[in-house]
Amino acid sequence: MTRKHLTVFTQACRLQSFSKAAQALGTTQPAVSLAIRELEEHYGTKLFERMNRRVYLTPAGEALYQQAQNILRGFQQAEEQLRQAPARLRVGANVTLGAARLPALLAQFRQRCPQVRLSALVANSREIEEGLLENRLDLGLVDNLTFSRHLRALPLFQEDMAALAAPGSPYAPGTLAELAACPLLLREEGSGVRRCVDRVFEAAGLSPQPFLESASTQALLEAAQAGLGVAIVPPELGKRQLAEGLLAPLFLEGVRFPRQYYAALHRQKDLSPALEAFLALLGT
Repeated sequence: MTRKHLTVFTQACRLQSFSKAAQALGTTQPAVSLAIRELEEHYGTKLFERMNRRVYLTPAGEALYQQAQNILRGFQQAEEQLRQAPARLRVGANVTLGAARLPALLAQFRQRCPQVRLSALVANSREIEEGLLENRLDLGLVDNLTFSRHLRALPLFQEDMAALAAPGSPYAPGTLAELAACPLLLREEGSGVRRCVDRVFEAAGLSPQPFLESASTQALLEAAQAGLGVAIVPPELGKRQLAEGLLAPLFLEGVRFPRQYYAALHRQKDLSPALEAFLALLGT
């Protein structure tokens, strides 16, 4: 039994005629007769009595008529709700992009697409990836993805992270090995920044033990200002401290902490108009 069957049936009930029902529905009388016959075969009972070129409901037909009207009203209400439902976009960003770039992107998107119900999450890259895989997020702005086979990554831009220490502090490493021996102030495991830093040390066969780990970049910067060690952070997040002379960059010849940023989404995610509009803002 389908919606079409119920629509044909209720029209025949209202008009008490298969031919008039066919005319009202823009179809043929044989098509109406077939739909009614399929309903009767499905329920194993007669729904109409046919007399004098008119049709009359049987008791079973009367019972179905009441339910069919309710069902069709339910279909209509569902369609109206779907048409009125606002578009939705759920964006996640790692801590760096969440602080440095996400607010401006959200403001631009809201201005261009005010009808879209927009929400955002700032968390570490691992949590953003999990949100994409579990369909809690539509788009993620992250770095150094683990490249799950279920995710698609669109490159955005690359930057080198900065090693920062308080001016006049005793920490002035000239090599990567010397930096590894310093008290390091690093993001927590699972963050994109931390994976990037760990990868550089591991490639050189070094295993430094951080002095301080935190999900807050601000906490790392303040610890560096207090002379507690060397913070390795995205340069954008330490820009104010550098400008005010609270922190100074450390330059290690031949040492880089490169970081690639991506727009990531599930490979099976449908590109809704809202998602396409946000990707266009990113230039992807």
